[in-house]
Amino acid sequence: MSIFELSHITNVFGIFGLLQVVSLLGLLLLLFKSAQYYLHRQWLIKSLQQFPPAPPHWLFGNTLKDQDLQQILLRVEKFPSTYVRWLWGNHARVMIYDPDYMKVILGRSDPKVVRSYSFFAPWIGYGLLLLNGKKWFQHRRMLTPAFHYDILKPYVGIMVDSVHVMLDKWEQLVGQDCPLEIYRDISFMTMETMMKCAFSYQGSVQLEE
Repeated sequence: MSIFELSHITNVFGIFGLLQVVSLLGLLLLLFKSAQYYLHRQWLIKSLQQFPPAPPHWLFGNTLKDQDLQQILLRVEKFPSTYVRWLWGNHARVMIYDPDYMKVILGRSDPKVVRSYSFFAPWIGYGLLLLNGKKWFQHRRMLTPAFHYDILKPYVGIMVDSVHVMLDKWEQLVGQDCPLEIYRDISFMTMETMMKCAFSYQGSVQLEE
């Protein structure tokens, strides 16, 4: 047997051994990730056990079931205050629509989740919404006088008038027995309210469009 043949056989066994090592490492990594996924899911289930869960798929959660508005309304009727909505994998979201629950949550000053809020930083900068800690407190203290109840009270009537205009438009369309797309109307109502409150606009965007 020549030196070339021995070298060739050695190379083949070397590549085969390398593939075995890579396969073994890949299998170990897969097992580690599976165990990590399982343990994290069990921790989430235990942490959220105080909230009523909607039956989820083990991988897709409730994402395939909650696309229809009728399904969402049925879920809200079944769980009047809150419920856990699983998105996919180990991602869960607590859906809260009870005023008393929201009052407790909004009254807290917990740190913001950086990963969620940092997405908006390039668009709106680091203002009151994205800041935390001492700097947030300084900005909040400067803005507090502008949002005092006595200053905001006059705007309530303006908001109510804009909503009434929108509702009057909807009343005229109710008898037509056809689907009503509310996104456009709500957008115009919001724009009209902002223009009247911020710029003293006297017209009606909703009637002019």
